[in-house]
Amino acid sequence: MPTDLVTKTIDALRHLGADNHDARRLLGMYAGRHDMTAEEVAQVLDEFPARRPVNRHTH
Repeated sequence: MPTDLVTKTIDALRHLGADNHDARRLLGMYAGRHDMTAEEVAQVLDEFPARRPVNRHTH
């Protein structure tokens, strides 16, 4: 169950029109300022999945 912070963060990123890349970059700055837990960050990132799977061959 997402917390209020997770829901508000997802809504804000969508309102800004953030794509996958933007969401990850903005969340990196935002999460530290708002003391988000790793679980909360993961829940937000689940809403903005990677465009392609990342594995050792795509780095």
